[in-house]
Amino acid sequence: MQAKSIPHLYWVNQKGKNYPNVRAQFNGRIKTAPATNGWLKEKGRQPIKGFESRVAAIHAILEGELRNEAQQGFHPGRSLTVKEAVATFLRSLRELPDARKPIPKQLQRTESVLSLGAPRRPSLVSFLKGQGVDKVTPKDLSSLYVRYEKADYRPETIKSYFSDIRRFFNWCCEVDLIAKSPIRKGAFQMPSGGELDLAGAAYTPKDVGRIEQELKQGSPPLYRAFLFALYTGARRSEITKVRFKDLSLGPQGHVQIHGARKNLERRSKLRLVPLHPELARKLGRRLGAATDFVVSGDPKPMSPDALKSAIARFNKKTGLSLGLQRLRRTFGQRMVDSGSAIDTVAEWMGNSPKVLERWYLMPALKQFSPEAVAALSDRGHHPGKESFLSGPLSRGA
Repeated sequence: MQAKSIPHLYWVNQKGKNYPNVRAQFNGRIKTAPATNGWLKEKGRQPIKGFESRVAAIHAILEGELRNEAQQGFHPGRSLTVKEAVATFLRSLRELPDARKPIPKQLQRTESVLSLGAPRRPSLVSFLKGQGVDKVTPKDLSSLYVRYEKADYRPETIKSYFSDIRRFFNWCCEVDLIAKSPIRKGAFQMPSGGELDLAGAAYTPKDVGRIEQELKQGSPPLYRAFLFALYTGARRSEITKVRFKDLSLGPQGHVQIHGARKNLERRSKLRLVPLHPELARKLGRRLGAATDFVVSGDPKPMSPDALKSAIARFNKKTGLSLGLQRLRRTFGQRMVDSGSAIDTVAEWMGNSPKVLERWYLMPALKQFSPEAVAALSDRGHHPGKESFLSGPLSRGA
């Protein structure tokens, strides 16, 4: 099993047995060879006892041959098809170290978008039908976008699918399979996604009060998750990772949030959010050992999926609509409405100001000035001039 995580190694099944092979690629071309000492002897090289060292040596030989052939102007190798490139890309994701590997659900979605597809949604591989990865054009992706639209997928769902497709083509550029990604400025543009509507906007104080009242009588872990989402704006996957030692209760109190792995290096990014006095007060004596997790209340964390299931059970039982994403929006909306700078709030929430304005904030409602009220009323009407509120239409003409 350990050998399967060696870079450039893949396995070929022949008559029920798996045989190790090595793949090298350069400038859109590939070469393969069996990971055996027999192949090294055929090349006039000495056998290598260590398996990992042998794979590395075979890969270096193959890559060297591809580079030499490219310099001489001929290419006995061949371009990868989209299907082959996708298989290699997915394999490379699975072989990443745990600190950089996508979470299982994200990996499943990526595989579904690129390779497996769904009843209403063709995968990238099936849609392009054996096309070479270096032959994919922005027009092809526009056609795929139209196909998704006709299947009645929501704009934000289509955007998430194309995020996986863009990640694949960016990887193709990194490993020299293609020179330029078809998803780039001046070519195919990423879908903009949906817009925030009133149904998913911030909770009103009355709604928050009703939900909190019910939670106080129920599950303590769910109540603590509710408090953290409301007073820190953290994501579900972030809330479950907060320990009591991440809370600073001094005059400059703050909460350390181990951010979701959304950066290119797939590493958690630490950020500090001020500790709201209400959060500290409501946690009260619920503080546990420093290494305990706040939501679960013990050394074992509550998983994000378990928290999601607990919320679903709560909503079904009470008829309320508790959502951590809406609580996150409530935090952002209240902070901005109270005068905090959007850049600062975005930093607290682990987003960019652009994303914050698009997905988390409703436009502020500005009241008419007294002068504007007068101008739009009969009291503001001047003789010889008719406003649209006091003109013929308003008199039933």
